[in-house]
Amino acid sequence: MTLFDTGKAIGEVSRLLQDELETRIADTHNLATIRVTVGRPTSQGANPGSKGPRLNLFLYEVHFDEFLKNSSLNENMPAPAWLVLKYVLTAFDEKEESDTSDSLDLLGFAVQALQSPDLLAKTSFKDALSPNPEILRITFTQSPSDLISKLMQGPDEKYRLSIGFEVRPVLIVQVEPPSIAPLVGVDYSKVPAAEIGGGGIQIPVIPSSIPSIQSIVPSTKLELGSRISIHGDGFSSKLAVFLSSASLPVVRFSPNSLDCIVDQSAVDIGGISAGRQPLALAYTMPSNEQVFGDPCFVDLLPTLITATPHLQPIDPVPTDSPVYGNIKLSGNLLGSKKDDILVVLLQNGVTVKAFKISNPSSFPQQGQNDLTIIIGEDDPVIPGPYQLALQVNGLQAKTRLGVNLVA
Repeated sequence: MTLFDTGKAIGEVSRLLQDELETRIADTHNLATIRVTVGRPTSQGANPGSKGPRLNLFLYEVHFDEFLKNSSLNENMPAPAWLVLKYVLTAFDEKEESDTSDSLDLLGFAVQALQSPDLLAKTSFKDALSPNPEILRITFTQSPSDLISKLMQGPDEKYRLSIGFEVRPVLIVQVEPPSIAPLVGVDYSKVPAAEIGGGGIQIPVIPSSIPSIQSIVPSTKLELGSRISIHGDGFSSKLAVFLSSASLPVVRFSPNSLDCIVDQSAVDIGGISAGRQPLALAYTMPSNEQVFGDPCFVDLLPTLITATPHLQPIDPVPTDSPVYGNIKLSGNLLGSKKDDILVVLLQNGVTVKAFKISNPSSFPQQGQNDLTIIIGEDDPVIPGPYQLALQVNGLQAKTRLGVNLVA
């Protein structure tokens, strides 16, 4: 799922807790069935669905995580909301009583389940929780009698012993599309766009016993086909260069530098997408074992080459009627189903429409050289000239393409 699906994250946490508690308690204690309800901790009385013991989850308070409130996911987005969800857990026996020994046994079983380290493991995340880069944690909190009394207040309610806990941090990202600013150090007046200045960006790293990278020229922002020079100490012909899992071909080396190519076939074999990637040197030992030095990080950028609209008007008269259809993009590292892809249409530097790409029909069967932007008939665009910008996994393509969206 995409970042914009995190609006369901609060409900998804409750559903995940509900499913995990039902499954784990029944399996661990050989119980035929355990129901977990979500809502206020009230007795269900003669409700036909109330047979058997049950637990009740009540989300009674939400507040913002004070440690993450200024933490952004990437440089192009404002800080999202990081929430802390506070719950109380109440147990009911078969007769819908919450103060019997049977109900207290069930409450203890629930505490055991909540302490399981893998209860909210990332492998079990789905839907709105999958984009959360942080590990969700459960922490028990004090649930004094005055707190429970306030939660149970009402003419038909009574005090029910409950256990308090909280889940943090729960991520919710804003719905408004992020703006994409021009890249610093890129001259867009040239075709193709070129970096300003020839000195490159120097990256200092901490030396180690293995040959270390001291700088990368001309830049740490790489595209497929880029040739870079890596400078350091103690280089030899036994050195290999790895961009993540891709072995890059070395075309020149000296005791203090080597040149390599960001080769498309190597990147394809490694299954690498655009994004921030580790670049490391590997020394081949006499035993043919490779020992890696400390990595530095480079930005592997997507490349836009063409954008071809295939559009039709909603109403052929007048000619400036809104249009819908698709825009077919070609280039390199345009993303796949596993990547976070954002395409925006701009006019005068202002974002007019943004597309979060998640439709399976947008991607080809293999490779990342093609991408289809689908403009729905229920959400058309106004005809006219636009600038199209692409961002994959938080990194923007250097090139912006001009597209004239007319039928």
